[in-house]
Amino acid sequence: MARRLTIQSPEGLISRVAKRGAFSAFPGNAATYTGSGIPVNGLVGYAPGCIWHNDLCTTLGQYLYLNIGTQANSLWTPLDALLLAGLARQQISTAITTAGAGTLTAAAIVGGVIVRSGPTAAFSDTTDTAAAIIAAMPQGATTGMSWLLTIVNTSAWPETVIGGTSVTLSGLTAVVGANSTSTWLVTMASATTVTMQLLESTYNNALGYDPSTVATQFGSGTGTFLEEGNLYRYADGTGVQAAATAADKVVLSYTLPANSLDGVGFRGLYCQFSGDFATNGNTKQCKIIFNPSTATVGSTVGSGGTVIADTGASTGSNVGWVLEGQVYKYGAANSNTQVTQELSTIVGTTHGGCAKHVNATATENAAIFVAFTINCTTATTDATGYAANINALN
Repeated sequence: MARRLTIQSPEGLISRVAKRGAFSAFPGNAATYTGSGIPVNGLVGYAPGCIWHNDLCTTLGQYLYLNIGTQANSLWTPLDALLLAGLARQQISTAITTAGAGTLTAAAIVGGVIVRSGPTAAFSDTTDTAAAIIAAMPQGATTGMSWLLTIVNTSAWPETVIGGTSVTLSGLTAVVGANSTSTWLVTMASATTVTMQLLESTYNNALGYDPSTVATQFGSGTGTFLEEGNLYRYADGTGVQAAATAADKVVLSYTLPANSLDGVGFRGLYCQFSGDFATNGNTKQCKIIFNPSTATVGSTVGSGGTVIADTGASTGSNVGWVLEGQVYKYGAANSNTQVTQELSTIVGTTHGGCAKHVNATATENAAIFVAFTINCTTATTDATGYAANINALN
Protein backbone atom coordinates (compact mmCIF):
# COMPACT_ATOMS: atom_id res chain seq x y z
CA MET A 1 0.00 0.00 0.00
CA ALA A 2 1.36 3.42 -0.93
CA ARG A 3 1.75 5.87 1.94
CA ARG A 4 2.31 9.58 1.92
CA LEU A 5 5.61 10.78 3.34
CA THR A 6 6.03 14.33 4.60
CA ILE A 7 9.73 15.08 5.17
CA GLN A 8 10.99 18.38 6.55
CA SER A 9 14.48 19.18 5.34
CA PRO A 10 16.46 22.38 5.89
CA GLU A 11 15.51 23.34 2.34
CA GLY A 12 11.75 22.95 2.67
CA LEU A 13 8.83 20.56 2.88
CA ILE A 14 8.80 17.56 0.55
CA SER A 15 5.64 15.49 0.15
CA ARG A 16 5.71 12.19 -1.72
CA VAL A 17 4.14 8.74 -1.82
CA ALA A 18 6.51 5.86 -1.11
CA LYS A 19 5.85 2.29 -2.15
CA ARG A 20 8.46 -0.35 -1.35
CA GLY A 21 11.04 2.38 -1.24
CA ALA A 22 10.37 3.77 -4.72
CA PHE A 23 9.11 7.32 -4.93
CA SER A 24 6.41 8.73 -7.17
CA ALA A 25 4.82 12.12 -7.36
CA PHE A 26 2.01 12.86 -4.91
CA PRO A 27 -1.29 12.97 -6.87
CA GLY A 28 -1.73 16.35 -8.48
CA ASN A 29 1.97 17.10 -8.92
CA ALA A 30 3.30 17.25 -12.48
CA ALA A 31 6.70 15.87 -11.53
CA THR A 32 9.14 14.23 -13.93
CA TYR A 33 11.86 11.73 -13.18
CA THR A 34 15.48 11.27 -14.16
CA GLY A 35 16.93 7.85 -13.43
CA SER A 36 16.19 6.84 -9.90
CA GLY A 37 15.79 10.32 -8.46
CA ILE A 38 13.05 12.93 -8.15
CA PRO A 39 14.32 16.05 -9.96
CA VAL A 40 14.28 19.42 -8.36
CA ASN A 41 11.13 20.50 -10.18
CA GLY A 42 9.24 17.62 -8.52
CA LEU A 43 9.66 18.90 -4.96
CA VAL A 44 6.90 20.56 -2.98
CA GLY A 45 7.99 23.70 -1.18
CA TYR A 46 11.30 23.16 -2.93
CA ALA A 47 14.63 24.73 -2.28
CA PRO A 48 17.75 23.13 -3.86
CA GLY A 49 17.89 19.42 -3.25
CA CYS A 50 16.10 16.20 -4.06
CA ILE A 51 15.35 12.73 -2.70
CA TRP A 52 17.17 9.74 -4.20
CA HIS A 53 16.69 6.03 -3.72
CA ASN A 54 18.53 2.84 -4.55
CA ASP A 55 16.75 0.65 -7.11
CA LEU A 56 17.51 -2.40 -4.94
CA CYS A 57 15.39 -0.96 -2.10
CA THR A 58 12.69 -3.40 -1.02
CA THR A 59 11.83 -2.13 2.47
CA LEU A 60 10.52 1.29 3.33
CA GLY A 61 13.29 3.46 4.67
CA GLN A 62 16.27 1.44 3.41
CA TYR A 63 18.88 2.89 1.01
CA LEU A 64 17.20 6.30 0.86
CA TYR A 65 19.19 9.51 0.77
CA LEU A 66 18.45 13.20 1.00
CA ASN A 67 20.67 15.36 -1.14
CA ILE A 68 20.76 18.70 0.67
CA GLY A 69 23.17 20.40 -1.67
CA THR A 70 24.24 19.26 -5.08
CA GLN A 71 23.91 15.78 -6.48
CA ALA A 72 27.52 14.96 -5.66
CA ASN A 73 27.80 11.70 -3.75
CA SER A 74 29.98 13.32 -1.12
CA LEU A 75 27.03 15.38 0.07
CA TRP A 76 24.52 12.55 0.27
CA THR A 77 23.14 12.07 3.82
CA PRO A 78 21.41 8.76 4.58
CA LEU A 79 17.84 9.15 5.81
CA ASP A 80 17.33 7.25 9.04
CA ALA A 81 15.19 4.19 8.38
CA LEU A 82 13.29 4.65 11.61
CA LEU A 83 12.59 8.31 10.82
CA LEU A 84 11.00 7.31 7.53
CA ALA A 85 9.02 4.55 9.19
CA GLY A 86 7.83 7.01 11.82
CA LEU A 87 6.81 9.60 9.24
CA ALA A 88 4.76 7.04 7.35
CA ARG A 89 3.51 5.27 10.48
CA GLN A 90 -0.19 5.33 11.18
CA GLN A 91 -1.56 4.89 14.70
CA ILE A 92 -3.47 1.69 15.33
CA SER A 93 -6.30 1.58 17.88
CA THR A 94 -6.44 -1.58 19.98
CA ALA A 95 -9.49 -2.49 22.07
CA ILE A 96 -8.89 -4.36 25.33
CA THR A 97 -12.10 -5.64 26.92
CA THR A 98 -10.86 -7.81 29.80
CA ALA A 99 -13.38 -7.67 32.67
CA GLY A 100 -10.69 -7.45 35.36
CA ALA A 101 -6.92 -7.00 35.35
CA GLY A 102 -5.51 -7.08 31.85
CA THR A 103 -2.30 -6.78 29.85
CA LEU A 104 -1.38 -3.78 27.72
CA THR A 105 0.22 -5.77 24.93
CA ALA A 106 3.38 -4.75 23.09
CA ALA A 107 1.47 -4.41 19.80
CA ALA A 108 -1.13 -2.20 21.45
CA ILE A 109 1.50 0.04 23.06
CA VAL A 110 3.46 0.43 19.82
CA GLY A 111 0.21 0.96 17.92
CA GLY A 112 -0.30 4.16 19.88
CA VAL A 113 -3.97 3.99 20.97
CA ILE A 114 -5.55 1.67 23.55
CA VAL A 115 -9.29 1.77 24.26
CA ARG A 116 -10.11 0.03 27.55
CA SER A 117 -13.55 -1.28 28.48
CA GLY A 118 -15.07 -4.21 30.36
CA PRO A 119 -14.24 -3.79 34.09
CA THR A 120 -17.02 -3.59 36.67
CA ALA A 121 -14.78 -2.44 39.53
CA ALA A 122 -11.46 -0.64 40.01
CA PHE A 123 -8.77 -2.56 38.13
CA SER A 124 -5.07 -2.78 37.23
CA ASP A 125 -3.44 -3.33 33.85
CA THR A 126 0.19 -4.42 33.44
CA THR A 127 2.26 -3.48 30.42
CA ASP A 128 3.99 -6.09 28.32
CA THR A 129 7.72 -6.58 28.95
CA ALA A 130 10.28 -4.16 27.58
CA ALA A 131 11.70 -6.94 25.42
CA ALA A 132 8.31 -7.53 23.80
CA ILE A 133 7.70 -3.82 23.25
CA ILE A 134 11.12 -3.32 21.63
CA ALA A 135 10.58 -6.38 19.42
CA ALA A 136 7.27 -4.88 18.23
CA MET A 137 8.86 -1.55 17.26
CA PRO A 138 9.55 -0.71 13.58
CA GLN A 139 12.63 -2.11 11.90
CA GLY A 140 15.74 -0.12 12.74
CA ALA A 141 14.56 1.05 16.17
CA THR A 142 17.32 2.74 18.13
CA THR A 143 17.83 3.83 21.71
CA GLY A 144 16.09 7.13 22.42
CA MET A 145 13.17 6.61 20.06
CA SER A 146 9.93 7.95 21.62
CA TRP A 147 6.28 8.08 20.67
CA LEU A 148 3.01 9.11 22.26
CA LEU A 149 0.61 6.50 23.59
CA THR A 150 -3.04 7.30 24.32
CA ILE A 151 -4.98 5.12 26.77
CA VAL A 152 -8.74 5.73 26.74
CA ASN A 153 -10.51 4.30 29.79
CA THR A 154 -14.20 4.13 28.89
CA SER A 155 -15.19 2.23 32.05
CA ALA A 156 -16.75 3.77 35.15
CA TRP A 157 -13.76 2.64 37.24
CA PRO A 158 -10.16 3.85 37.67
CA GLU A 159 -7.37 1.96 35.91
CA THR A 160 -4.00 1.56 37.65
CA VAL A 161 -1.15 0.97 35.19
CA ILE A 162 1.73 -1.25 36.33
CA GLY A 163 5.03 -1.51 34.49
CA GLY A 164 5.98 -4.96 33.19
CA THR A 165 9.49 -6.40 33.34
CA SER A 166 12.09 -3.68 32.57
CA VAL A 167 9.35 -1.08 31.97
CA THR A 168 9.68 1.96 34.25
CA LEU A 169 6.73 4.32 34.84
CA SER A 170 7.22 8.00 35.68
CA GLY A 171 5.43 11.33 35.56
CA LEU A 172 1.99 11.70 37.10
CA THR A 173 0.56 8.98 39.34
CA ALA A 174 -0.05 6.02 37.03
CA VAL A 175 -3.83 5.95 37.37
CA VAL A 176 -6.17 6.58 34.45
CA GLY A 177 -9.37 7.86 36.01
CA ALA A 178 -12.77 6.45 35.17
CA ASN A 179 -14.04 7.79 31.84
CA SER A 180 -10.67 9.44 31.20
CA THR A 181 -8.03 9.65 28.49
CA SER A 182 -4.33 9.68 29.32
CA THR A 183 -1.28 10.55 27.25
CA TRP A 184 2.05 8.76 27.79
CA LEU A 185 5.52 9.36 26.36
CA VAL A 186 6.97 5.91 25.64
CA THR A 187 10.74 5.75 25.14
CA MET A 188 13.15 2.98 24.23
CA ALA A 189 15.58 3.94 26.99
CA SER A 190 18.14 1.27 26.12
CA ALA A 191 18.42 -1.93 24.14
CA THR A 192 16.61 -3.74 26.96
CA THR A 193 14.50 -1.13 28.79
CA VAL A 194 11.47 1.05 28.12
CA THR A 195 10.12 4.04 30.05
CA MET A 196 6.54 5.32 30.07
CA GLN A 197 5.95 8.85 31.35
CA LEU A 198 2.35 9.87 32.11
CA LEU A 199 2.05 13.41 30.76
CA GLU A 200 -1.63 14.19 31.31
CA SER A 201 -5.05 12.74 31.97
CA THR A 202 -8.36 14.35 31.08
CA TYR A 203 -12.00 13.38 31.51
CA ASN A 204 -13.88 12.15 28.45
CA ASN A 205 -16.58 14.74 27.77
CA ALA A 206 -17.38 13.92 24.15
CA LEU A 207 -21.10 14.30 24.89
CA GLY A 208 -20.59 17.89 25.99
CA TYR A 209 -20.55 17.33 29.74
CA ASP A 210 -18.26 15.84 32.37
CA PRO A 211 -18.86 12.17 33.27
CA SER A 212 -20.39 11.18 36.60
CA THR A 213 -17.02 9.87 37.78
CA VAL A 214 -15.45 13.35 38.11
CA ALA A 215 -13.88 13.44 41.56
CA THR A 216 -12.91 16.57 43.49
CA GLN A 217 -10.25 16.73 46.19
CA PHE A 218 -11.44 17.87 49.60
CA GLY A 219 -9.05 20.51 50.93
CA SER A 220 -5.43 19.39 50.84
CA GLY A 221 -6.15 15.88 52.03
CA THR A 222 -6.56 12.67 50.09
CA GLY A 223 -10.33 12.55 50.51
CA THR A 224 -12.36 13.02 47.33
CA PHE A 225 -16.04 13.40 46.50
CA LEU A 226 -18.12 13.02 43.37
CA GLU A 227 -19.99 15.96 41.92
CA GLU A 228 -23.45 16.92 43.15
CA GLY A 229 -25.85 19.46 41.73
CA ASN A 230 -29.28 20.52 40.61
CA LEU A 231 -31.15 18.35 38.09
CA TYR A 232 -34.45 20.19 38.17
CA ARG A 233 -35.61 23.52 39.55
CA TYR A 234 -38.85 25.47 39.49
CA ALA A 235 -39.52 28.87 41.02
CA ASP A 236 -42.30 31.35 40.21
CA GLY A 237 -43.93 34.21 42.10
CA THR A 238 -47.34 33.28 40.68
CA GLY A 239 -46.96 29.61 41.48
CA VAL A 240 -48.79 26.50 40.32
CA GLN A 241 -52.18 25.16 41.39
CA ALA A 242 -54.15 21.98 40.82
CA ALA A 243 -56.18 21.83 37.60
CA ALA A 244 -59.18 20.38 39.44
CA THR A 245 -60.29 19.45 42.95
CA ALA A 246 -60.64 16.18 44.84
CA ALA A 247 -57.64 14.33 43.37
CA ASP A 248 -53.85 14.34 43.45
CA LYS A 249 -53.24 16.60 40.46
CA VAL A 250 -49.74 16.86 39.01
CA VAL A 251 -48.58 20.49 39.08
CA LEU A 252 -44.89 19.86 38.33
CA SER A 253 -42.95 16.81 37.14
CA TYR A 254 -39.47 15.66 36.21
CA THR A 255 -38.45 12.66 34.13
CA LEU A 256 -35.25 11.04 35.39
CA PRO A 257 -33.39 9.59 32.36
CA ALA A 258 -32.90 5.83 32.12
CA ASN A 259 -29.79 4.41 33.81
CA SER A 260 -29.33 7.44 36.07
CA LEU A 261 -29.45 5.07 39.06
CA ASP A 262 -26.80 2.79 37.58
CA GLY A 263 -25.50 0.94 40.61
CA VAL A 264 -22.18 2.80 40.78
CA GLY A 265 -21.75 3.87 44.38
CA PHE A 266 -24.99 4.99 45.99
CA ARG A 267 -26.42 7.56 43.63
CA GLY A 268 -29.28 9.55 45.07
CA LEU A 269 -31.88 12.28 44.71
CA TYR A 270 -32.84 15.00 47.18
CA CYS A 271 -36.30 16.45 46.44
CA GLN A 272 -37.99 19.57 47.85
CA PHE A 273 -41.40 21.16 47.23
CA SER A 274 -42.76 24.30 48.95
CA GLY A 275 -45.64 26.76 48.81
CA ASP A 276 -48.56 28.33 50.69
CA PHE A 277 -52.04 27.39 51.92
CA ALA A 278 -54.85 29.92 51.47
CA THR A 279 -56.56 31.72 54.34
CA ASN A 280 -59.32 29.22 55.10
CA GLY A 281 -59.89 25.96 56.91
CA ASN A 282 -60.49 23.87 53.80
CA THR A 283 -58.65 20.55 53.50
CA LYS A 284 -55.62 20.42 51.18
CA GLN A 285 -52.71 18.06 50.72
CA CYS A 286 -49.36 18.19 48.84
CA LYS A 287 -47.02 15.29 47.95
CA ILE A 288 -43.80 14.30 46.21
CA ILE A 289 -44.22 10.90 44.50
CA PHE A 290 -41.34 8.84 43.11
CA ASN A 291 -42.02 6.53 40.18
CA PRO A 292 -45.77 6.88 39.50
CA SER A 293 -46.92 5.23 36.25
CA THR A 294 -47.67 8.66 34.74
CA ALA A 295 -46.94 12.26 35.74
CA THR A 296 -48.69 14.55 33.27
CA VAL A 297 -49.05 18.12 34.48
CA GLY A 298 -52.73 19.01 34.83
CA SER A 299 -53.85 15.37 35.17
CA THR A 300 -54.34 13.06 38.11
CA VAL A 301 -51.08 11.34 38.98
CA GLY A 302 -50.73 7.77 37.72
CA SER A 303 -51.01 4.69 39.86
CA GLY A 304 -48.22 3.11 41.85
CA GLY A 305 -45.10 4.91 42.88
CA THR A 306 -43.75 5.73 46.33
CA VAL A 307 -44.74 8.83 48.28
CA ILE A 308 -41.47 10.28 49.58
CA ALA A 309 -42.99 13.38 51.26
CA ASP A 310 -46.56 14.30 52.23
CA THR A 311 -48.13 17.20 54.15
CA GLY A 312 -51.06 14.96 55.02
CA ALA A 313 -54.61 16.29 54.86
CA SER A 314 -54.24 19.75 56.38
CA THR A 315 -56.60 22.56 57.30
CA GLY A 316 -53.75 25.00 57.81
CA SER A 317 -54.78 28.59 57.07
CA ASN A 318 -52.55 31.35 55.71
CA VAL A 319 -49.35 29.36 56.31
CA GLY A 320 -46.43 28.13 54.32
CA TRP A 321 -45.46 24.49 53.83
CA VAL A 322 -42.38 22.57 52.74
CA LEU A 323 -41.72 18.93 51.86
CA GLU A 324 -38.33 17.16 51.72
CA GLY A 325 -37.60 13.59 50.68
CA GLN A 326 -34.74 11.48 49.36
CA VAL A 327 -34.10 8.44 47.16
CA TYR A 328 -30.93 6.33 47.10
CA LYS A 329 -29.94 3.50 44.80
CA TYR A 330 -28.49 0.39 46.41
CA GLY A 331 -27.60 -3.05 45.11
CA ALA A 332 -26.33 -4.10 41.69
CA ALA A 333 -27.02 -2.27 38.43
CA ASN A 334 -30.53 -2.93 37.09
CA SER A 335 -31.58 -4.72 40.27
CA ASN A 336 -34.36 -2.09 40.59
CA THR A 337 -33.69 -1.49 44.27
CA GLN A 338 -34.00 1.92 45.92
CA VAL A 339 -34.55 3.15 49.46
CA THR A 340 -36.66 6.29 50.02
CA GLN A 341 -37.46 8.38 53.07
CA GLU A 342 -39.44 11.46 53.97
CA LEU A 343 -36.97 13.82 55.62
CA SER A 344 -39.19 16.64 56.75
CA THR A 345 -42.75 17.95 56.54
CA ILE A 346 -43.54 21.42 57.86
CA VAL A 347 -46.90 23.20 57.70
CA GLY A 348 -46.75 26.63 59.29
CA THR A 349 -45.25 26.20 62.74
CA THR A 350 -46.05 22.50 62.88
CA HIS A 351 -43.16 20.16 62.15
CA GLY A 352 -44.32 16.73 61.11
CA GLY A 353 -40.93 15.11 61.71
CA CYS A 354 -39.62 12.42 59.37
CA ALA A 355 -41.17 9.13 58.29
CA LYS A 356 -39.71 5.63 58.28
CA HIS A 357 -37.92 4.49 55.13
CA VAL A 358 -39.80 2.78 52.30
CA ASN A 359 -38.11 0.56 49.72
CA ALA A 360 -38.94 1.25 46.08
CA THR A 361 -38.61 -0.86 42.94
CA ALA A 362 -38.46 1.59 40.04
CA THR A 363 -37.17 0.11 36.77
CA GLU A 364 -33.68 1.58 36.55
CA ASN A 365 -33.00 1.05 32.84
CA ALA A 366 -36.14 3.04 31.96
CA ALA A 367 -37.21 6.63 32.58
CA ILE A 368 -38.54 7.33 36.08
CA PHE A 369 -41.10 10.04 36.87
CA VAL A 370 -41.02 12.31 39.89
CA ALA A 371 -44.38 14.05 40.45
CA PHE A 372 -45.24 17.06 42.61
CA THR A 373 -48.97 17.00 43.37
CA ILE A 374 -51.64 19.13 45.06
CA ASN A 375 -55.08 17.91 46.17
CA CYS A 376 -57.65 20.51 47.19
CA THR A 377 -61.01 19.30 48.50
CA THR A 378 -62.94 22.55 48.00
CA ALA A 379 -61.18 25.00 45.66
CA THR A 380 -58.08 24.78 43.47
CA THR A 381 -56.87 28.09 44.91
CA ASP A 382 -56.57 26.63 48.41
CA ALA A 383 -52.93 25.50 47.83
CA THR A 384 -50.16 26.93 45.66
CA GLY A 385 -46.68 25.59 44.95
CA TYR A 386 -43.97 28.20 44.46
CA ALA A 387 -40.72 26.24 44.31
CA ALA A 388 -39.41 22.72 43.64
CA ASN A 389 -35.93 21.22 43.41
CA ILE A 390 -34.35 17.87 42.63
CA ASN A 391 -30.66 17.63 43.45
CA ALA A 392 -28.52 14.76 42.15
CA LEU A 393 -26.01 13.01 44.41
CA ASN A 394 -23.39 11.07 42.44
